[in-house]
Order: sequence, then structure tokens, then C-alpha cells
Amino acid sequence: MQTFFKRAIIQSAPITIPFRTYLEYVTPSVLLAEQLHCAVGDIACFRRASYQDIILAQTVINNMLTSLKLLLFFEPWVPVIDNNVVQGQLLDLVKNTSFPLKELIIGTLTEEAVFFVYEGWTKPVTPATYGEVILATFLEDALKVIEHFPPDSISDLRPLLSRIATEWVFACSTRVF
Repeated sequence: MQTFFKRAIIQSAPITIPFRTYLEYVTPSVLLAEQLHCAVGDIACFRRASYQDIILAQTVINNMLTSLKLLLFFEPWVPVIDNNVVQGQLLDLVKNTSFPLKELIIGTLTEEAVFFVYEGWTKPVTPATYGEVILATFLEDALKVIEHFPPDSISDLRPLLSRIATEWVFACSTRVF
């Protein structure tokens, strides 16, 4: 693969979103089997399912709570290359690569996460809800995040959540390169 291209441009890559581990993949897999009326290990049954049935099943599962890790909600399925599940996390794989990386331009927009935040919170976010979201997301670092991004509105904090999410999910991880 290294000989096929000389350089690349990556735009709007949410590199911070983790890939599910094998154990984190079990719950969505079981739910998918249930939605498709297949036994968990019955690959032949999965292959008989139409793409419409699979899309419908994924839509149902993507609206279920399958993990307490917030970012997994936005990347619900694990990546597969040639029928092999990708092992490891993207940032770790890039940091620990044993081959020379190609020339790379990587960028992000200032409002990448607006869609995700407004999709997740369809009604205005109050300061109390903002605090809960920050605490649930950043755990022991929540106070540092609130100090750096204090509430700037009493009516709707979705714009601020969008800014935080853009920095955390999109912008920060691009600085690795």
C-alpha cells in the first residue's frame, strides 16, 4: 500500500472517537442478531439478510444505549479490513507505526461537532444539563473543562458544547501529526 500514493489530505476526521474493543462489540453484535432474527454465530443467516434489513437493524441499534462511553454512540460499529477487525485505536496505531508516513495535510472546520450536538440534544441545553454532560464525558477532568469552557448562556449551551466537542473530537487529535 505504501507505494500506491505519495501524499494524502484528511479533512474532518474524528480521530478521537475510539474503535470498539472486542468486548465492546459484543452488545451491538447480539442486538444485531436479535434484530435480524439470527443466532449470534450464524453467519449464513446474516448473509441472507437484505441490505435493507441490515440498515433498518442498524438504525434501531444505533438508537439504543450500548455503551456508557459517549463517543462510541457516534461510531457504533467496529472497522473491518478484508474481514479482519481492526485491532487497537487509531491514534495509537499512528503513533506506533513502524513504516514511514506519507506527506499529510490534515484539517478540521471550526464547527465540526454542531450536527452531532444538535442531533443529540434537540432542545436547548441548560447550565445544569451542561454540567451533567461535562461530568459524564470528562469524569475526573470535568472541573478543568468547565474552568476552561465556563457556561456562557443561561438559555442554551449547545453552541458551547459544539465548540468543546469540535476541539476534543476533531481538532486536538489532528495535532498528533
